Amino acid sequence: MKTTWQFFSGAVMKHAHWLGLLVITSSLLVLALVLTSCGSDDDPETAGIDPKTFIVKTWKLSGGGTIEKDGTDVSADYSGLELTFVSAGTYTSKNGGLLFRSSGTWRWKSTDATVLLLDGELEVNVKEITATNFHSQFNLSEDYAAGGRSKGVIGPYEVTLKGAN
Repeated sequence: MKTTWQFFSGAVMKHAHWLGLLVITSSLLVLALVLTSCGSDDDPETAGIDPKTFIVKTWKLSGGGTIEKDGTDVSADYSGLELTFVSAGTYTSKNGGLLFRSSGTWRWKSTDATVLLLDGELEVNVKEITATNFHSQFNLSEDYAAGGRSKGVIGPYEVTLKGAN
């Protein structure tokens, strides 16, 4: 007759393989959760860089950019669009149509790179700016659109441009 210890020892040995797999699987799951929760969302190449410095470059519609007016994609109206911002506080646009002036001034309205002021009057809300992506929203008003600009371009815009250099 088996003693209680022999019975318990035999049962444990019989299920030890499954118990070991359960412990290993649980450990790996916990390790994976810890590692993914500790990761950084920052791009290692741009971490610690002031986002305001990203604006100084050429931004292009090509390569995945979009322009929406009132939620409708109007990118085709601005094929070949390029905006070039220089550190001296000026910008130029190529193929900006009636949306962007061919040249003008720019400055940061806020210290946290969330509002860009074009030509002293157009407030551009910067949703995201990285080394490769410039996503903004603005409302083109009748006042800004004056001076030869068509009233057909007045309205809310969402623009995403891609960094060229």
